[in-house]
Amino acid sequence: MLRVGIVLDSVQSSEWKARLIEELESRGLARIEVAFINDSVSASQSRLFSYYERWDRLRRSGGQDALEAHDLTGLLRTHTIVYLRNIVPPLTPELDVLLDLCDRPLSHTLGASPRLGTWYLQFGRPEQYGVGSPHLFWELYRRDPVSEISLLAVDGMETRILACSVSATHKLSLHLSRNPLYWKAVEMVLHALKQAEHLGRDYLDRSELHTRVISSTCKPGLQHVLSLAFHQAFAIAGRRVAAFDPRNRAKWYLAIRPRSLNRSFCDASEYALLQSPPDRFYADPCLFDHNGKTYLLFEDFRYADDRALISGCEVYRDGTLGETFEVLKRPYHLSYPLVFEDNGEIYLVPESRGSRSIELYRAVKFPTDWVAEPPLLSGVQAVDATIHKIDNLYWMFTSITNGLYSSCDDLSLFFSPSLKGPWAPHLRNPLIRDVRKARSAGSLFYDEGRLIRPSQDCSEAYGYAIVFSEITKLSETEYEDREICRVKPLLEKHHEATHTYTRNDQFEIVDRLIAPKHAS
Repeated sequence: MLRVGIVLDSVQSSEWKARLIEELESRGLARIEVAFINDSVSASQSRLFSYYERWDRLRRSGGQDALEAHDLTGLLRTHTIVYLRNIVPPLTPELDVLLDLCDRPLSHTLGASPRLGTWYLQFGRPEQYGVGSPHLFWELYRRDPVSEISLLAVDGMETRILACSVSATHKLSLHLSRNPLYWKAVEMVLHALKQAEHLGRDYLDRSELHTRVISSTCKPGLQHVLSLAFHQAFAIAGRRVAAFDPRNRAKWYLAIRPRSLNRSFCDASEYALLQSPPDRFYADPCLFDHNGKTYLLFEDFRYADDRALISGCEVYRDGTLGETFEVLKRPYHLSYPLVFEDNGEIYLVPESRGSRSIELYRAVKFPTDWVAEPPLLSGVQAVDATIHKIDNLYWMFTSITNGLYSSCDDLSLFFSPSLKGPWAPHLRNPLIRDVRKARSAGSLFYDEGRLIRPSQDCSEAYGYAIVFSEITKLSETEYEDREICRVKPLLEKHHEATHTYTRNDQFEIVDRLIAPKHAS
């Protein structure tokens, strides 16, 4: 078990830091040897900015607030507590990790030399927005589509990047940009400690070196805070007015085109839009060939039910669609139908996050009669599970969240010698921590000998674009991919997003979110 010291600004702290301390010991990852309290720190932000933060948090109340006040006295009552004030005491050499949780980390002034370094969290990009700025304010103010959090380790004269996560910036709330990243920080630190316990010094040595390029500090002034508050209030009012008229709601449509050897999947042109009834939308297409016919399964979202079921239809040779029929319906939301054949049986893996499992169904009579098999994974909030078999090994890509941050942020990988498991987690999970390419966007496929993984770019908006990456390394211990292209929505045609791709020998189908009154 790792021996850890922690550094805090005060015992009057926040909920996410309390959760981290609780989980750190309850999971048996580490033993806290000492807590250093830097109680000489005083707030330096303006009063107006404090009012703005409070207003923004109050109007976004609900859910688990990572910044809710939490007195850590009870959590630390059995630990040695040292108050730093203006004197830095010598640190015990028995520490494996010193975890600096101060809002403005002291890592470069503590003079500590634990065995595995001094770790601290960096919110945002100081090389772009400076040091000492309020967490993620400038990302929101300058409408940066993404916000970053990094876990860094100071090891002697070097600083290494243990983990980095890129999430979408919430366009209308600083609190909603920050809150998921604070919760993400908890998981990042716990995961890093687990890796450090398993790999020791190798964990640091294989981590990327961090180059400190820092711009001057720029704290928000009166004009910045007022401008941001007015922009947010105006945008919120506009959204509320638009919500009264259902004609103002953008809608997902399917779009189809014939396969052509002269046209790459990276080319977004020449898709023909497929219309759907006004009381629903269609998305998440998946093509499947059976008995000489081509079938299309998709998410069928009914506005009246506020959830979706899986529906399907036949795709004729001329690209037109047959009558729509129901494939699978449950009392919770279903989407992203992954259908495939294995050992003579046809299986369906829908997104079934509402059941807290990755469900598996076997066709009794394809495409409308299915029987449930034991879940592939249980007790997880997982989305868009995508299975691909290579030789005698099954690989399952999926995005998992604990419900406190977006399901679009991370990609995890599991493998098994059998479709029905047991499924083992990849040693490097999560493989990807980047909202711009993590979440799956359709089945893997081969193109010119390359294994291609479609994924979603959810930075600008949910399902904004499709990213195609070539998987260059895949084993039980390694994973690497290389981005080939990024297919963005056709804004000149009022497309707002495109987030799923499927193909067979005859057709390619995508889904597109189209602005109201422009679906033609």
